[in-house]
Amino acid sequence: MSARPAPRVTVCRGGGFAGRVVTSTVDPATHPAGGEIAELAAGLDLADLPATAPQPDRYYYTISIGDHELTVQEQDLSPDLARLVALVLDSPGFGTD
Repeated sequence: MSARPAPRVTVCRGGGFAGRVVTSTVDPATHPAGGEIAELAAGLDLADLPATAPQPDRYYYTISIGDHELTVQEQDLSPDLARLVALVLDSPGFGTD
C-alpha cells in the first residue's frame, strides 16, 4: 500500500493596513520545502485553534489544506501554523494565483 500524497496548501492573506489580498498555493510534492509543508499541514489540529475577534490593521488568513479550509486571525496563529503560512506565502509565484 502506497502513502497518500500530501494535499496542496493554499493561503490567502487579507486585511492589514492596506487591505490587500494575496494568495499562494503550493504542492508539497514539487515544492523545495515540501516535506516540511506536508509535516506541518498533517500535524495541525484545526479544531483546537483559538478564535478571537479581528483586530484593526491586522491580517487574517484563509488556509486550505486539501478539502479543509479555515480562516484564522493573525494573533491566533500557532507557531506551526505561522511557519506553514510563511513557507506558502514565501514560495515562488507568491501572490500570482
